[in-house]
Amino acid sequence: MRLKLAAAGYEAELAPGIGGAVLALRWCGRDILRPTPVPPSSVVATANFPLIPYANRIAGGHFDWDGKTIDLAILADFAPHALHGNGWLMGWDVLGQSDTSAAFGLTRSAEDWPSSWRGDQSFALTEAGLTQVLSVTNTGDHPMPAGLGFHPCFQLGGAPSVDFDAGQVWLVDDTQIPDRLSKPEVIACFKGGRSVRDADRIDHCYVGWSGVALINTLAGRARLEASANARHLHVYTPPGGANVCLEPVTHRPDAVHGQVGEMPVLAPGETEVLTIRIGLDVSARPG
Repeated sequence: MRLKLAAAGYEAELAPGIGGAVLALRWCGRDILRPTPVPPSSVVATANFPLIPYANRIAGGHFDWDGKTIDLAILADFAPHALHGNGWLMGWDVLGQSDTSAAFGLTRSAEDWPSSWRGDQSFALTEAGLTQVLSVTNTGDHPMPAGLGFHPCFQLGGAPSVDFDAGQVWLVDDTQIPDRLSKPEVIACFKGGRSVRDADRIDHCYVGWSGVALINTLAGRARLEASANARHLHVYTPPGGANVCLEPVTHRPDAVHGQVGEMPVLAPGETEVLTIRIGLDVSARPG
């Protein structure tokens, strides 16, 4: 099932049954996000998908919480770690739809998380682009760690550059688990704009980013904005050099094994919300 939204020159295609993902985002027929293959080869190949109830990797696919060991699914392609929660592996229910908006929902038991939870997504197209809101609510009786993120993959075009400011970057061990902070220049500094090349192999989490990134796409210069609780931006450059994934997330990879406070914790009934907007930078729209 594909849902199509359109407004002010923008078009978006959504797939509630494929991880609640975005399949395409275009402006005047030009791709802003990497278009999804038809048929989709996997959720990872979609234009954007939700990360819930945690983002990026959890080392070894397990962690201890309140005296209990939580075991997570480990997919063969991402072993030995669990990756991106399980919302992207589930079909989402359509809660509402119009020509310019849609809403999805998902409920999960406490089978593979410290508490049961509910996920909600909303999508709205306006003259500013596509706004996505993702939330997770603790529906159980016990506190639980909770993280959110999005995985938009931009279709690079023209001079393929990315521009955002960040204070630090997490360096990683041989299995991509963060182990120490460093200056962005050690991996790549994107302040003021930096070319993204095929030789780049970046899969790192930037800390204290500005909340805004500019990306040169096939449709023109795109602008990614995120709510203030997206304190981290994970950058991933897929092989081939044609795309770049910029993932606003509420915590670093493997934060559940980190220091207290690195991973949000929700009390019963509490909700965490993350918002992003992707559209063309108005001053740079092509004619």
